[in-house]
Amino acid sequence: MTLCLFRDDLAESMTRKINNKTVLPAEWEKQGAVLLAWPHHGTPWAPYLNQAEQVLQAVAAAISRQANLIIAVHDAKHVWNKLRHAGAALHRTTLVQVGTNDIWTRDYGPITILKAGL
Repeated sequence: MTLCLFRDDLAESMTRKINNKTVLPAEWEKQGAVLLAWPHHGTPWAPYLNQAEQVLQAVAAAISRQANLIIAVHDAKHVWNKLRHAGAALHRTTLVQVGTNDIWTRDYGPITILKAGL
C-alpha cells in the first residue's frame, strides 16, 4: 500500500529553495500530515502494550491538535476509542487499517523527496 500526500503550496514554497537539486526535506519543513503506526500484539511492543498505547495516545492527541495525523493501525475501532478518550482532534485524524510489524515508520514508511520542476 502506498499513501501519497501532495500539497501544491508546500511543494511550491520548497521548490524555490532547492535550486534544481533533489532533497530530503528536514523535519521542521511544512508538511501535509504526520504519520504514526500504532502498536499491537504482533509487534515487539506486545509485552509493554498498555504502556506503549498510553504514550501513543498522548503523542497522537498532541499532534492532532496542531497538524493532520495519519495512523497505520491493526484495529481501527480500538485505536479510534483510545484517541477519543485521549481528547485527540479526530477531525484531523485518519486511520489506515494496514499490517505493520513495528511502530518505527522510519524503517518502512514513505520517504519524501523534492525536486525542482516536478
